Amino acid sequence: MKNIIEKLILFFSIFFIVSCDPDVSGENVTLEPLEFGFTVNEDTTQHTLGDTIYFNSEIPNSYNLDNGKVSLFFSVVVAPGVDTITNPNQIKEAIENIDYKMIKIHGDIEYHSSIEGYMRQIFLNPSRTDSLHFEYAFIPLREGVYHFSFANSFYQGTNGKARTSAMFNVINPNWNLIKISSVSIPNPSDKGYFKGYLFAVFE
Repeated sequence: MKNIIEKLILFFSIFFIVSCDPDVSGENVTLEPLEFGFTVNEDTTQHTLGDTIYFNSEIPNSYNLDNGKVSLFFSVVVAPGVDTITNPNQIKEAIENIDYKMIKIHGDIEYHSSIEGYMRQIFLNPSRTDSLHFEYAFIPLREGVYHFSFANSFYQGTNGKARTSAMFNVINPNWNLIKISSVSIPNPSDKGYFKGYLFAVFE
C-alpha cells in the first residue's frame, strides 16, 4: 500500500504532466509535430457503472508513414468510492480488469513493466493509409473519479522522427472534480488545460 508521500508523487506527476513538453533538442526530430485531438463519447461529468465511453482521434497521414511507432503517453488513475478528489491519498493507479476494461478498436496499449495492468502509453504502427487513427472503448468497473491525462511523446520510424501530442476535444475537462485546497487546478487559458479529463462514476 502506498504511503501518503508516494500518493503525492503519483498525483503530482500526473497532474503537472499536462503542462510539460519533452525537450526535443538533440532528439533528431526531422518531421513537423503530429497533433491528435480526442473526442469523448459520451462526454459528461457523470457516468453509470458499466457505461462504455469512447475515445477517438483520427488525423491525416500527411507524411505517408508506413512503419515505425506513433506513441502517446496516456495515464489513467482512479479515486475509488468518491464523487470528488479532495486528498491525493484517495488516488490509485487504475488497473485493467479491476478498475476498468479497455477495448482496442484502432491502436494498441503498452503497460508499465513494474505495475501489471497499469497503462503507460497508447500507440499505433502506421501503414500506408490515409489516416492515423486511435480509438478505444473504456468501461469503468468501480465507482469513483477517473482521471485521464496525456503527455507528449514521439513518432519514430524510417520516415523520420516527430513529436506527438494529444488533447481532449471537449468543452469542459471537468477539473472541478478535483478539490484539493493546496492545489490550483488548470484554467482554460493554461497550455495543458485540455490534456487532462475527468469524470465520476456511480452505481
